[in-house]
Amino acid sequence: HILLAAFLYQIFNIVSFNRVLPVVFGKAKNENSKKLKVYIHNEFNKVIFVTISLLMAVIFLYYGPLDFIFEKYEIMLEILILLSISFIVRVGADFNALIYNAKGREDMLLKIQLTAFGLGSIFFVVLTINLGILGTTIAGVVTSFIYYLLTILNYKYVDSVILSKIKT
Repeated sequence: HILLAAFLYQIFNIVSFNRVLPVVFGKAKNENSKKLKVYIHNEFNKVIFVTISLLMAVIFLYYGPLDFIFEKYEIMLEILILLSISFIVRVGADFNALIYNAKGREDMLLKIQLTAFGLGSIFFVVLTINLGILGTTIAGVVTSFIYYLLTILNYKYVDSVILSKIKT
C-alpha cells in the first residue's frame, strides 16, 4: 500500500509539481495570491482527475481480471482508497504551500505544518491503537485535511502581511 502511494506521489512530483513550481514563483512577484490560487486550482483539478481515473482502473482490476494479484499481495481496496484520498488532499495542501513559499511566507507555512503535525499525531496514536493499519490510514487522511484546511484558512494573511512588511 505504502509503495503504491509513494509511487503515486513521486509521479505527481515529476509530472505536475516540478512543472508548476517555477510558474508560481515567477508569477508571485507580480500577482496576488488569489490569481495564483486560480492557476494552482486548475492544476489541482488535473491531479484529481488523473488520480480518480487511476483509482477507478484499480477498482475495475480488483473486482475483475486481476483480482488474484490483490489477494496474493494482500492489497486491501479500502486502504488504497483512503491512501488515494489522502494523496489528493495532501497534493492540494502542497499546491497551496507553494503560494506561501513563493510569497516568502515560510514562517506561516512552518506554523501551519507544525499545527497539522501536532494535531495529526494525536489522531495517529489514537486511531492506530484502536484500529490498527486502518486507523493509521484514516489518521493520514485526517492529517492531510487539517494541513489542507489550514493552508486555505490562512490565505487571507499571505498578501496583507507581505505588503505591511514592504511598507515598514
